[in-house]
Amino acid sequence: MFCTNCGAQIQGQFCPLCGTPAGNLAPNADTPVPPPVASPLFWSILCTICFCFPVGIVSIVYAAKVNSLAAVGAYQQAKEAADKAKMWAWLAFGVSMIINLLYIAINVMG
Repeated sequence: MFCTNCGAQIQGQFCPLCGTPAGNLAPNADTPVPPPVASPLFWSILCTICFCFPVGIVSIVYAAKVNSLAAVGAYQQAKEAADKAKMWAWLAFGVSMIINLLYIAINVMG
């Protein structure tokens, strides 16, 4: 049985991560279903190939977790993984831009 609040596996009467009682784990008709979390896997792969390979790999790892977390109902963790993947993809882009600008500046001065 999995907790619908955080997605952790339940063994006893309470969720070991968030403390949700096991009796509250079954969703009822009044519980709104969170919107699906979009995986930024495409952008992560693009940043890895085109910009900064080492930083882009971290982005791919986080982006790969999004769909599996959402499939087990861990929507909050899936959202956090998607946000981290986007952050690392932007970081890869930023690092590559800084390196390229330094390269251009050194060539112009030399």
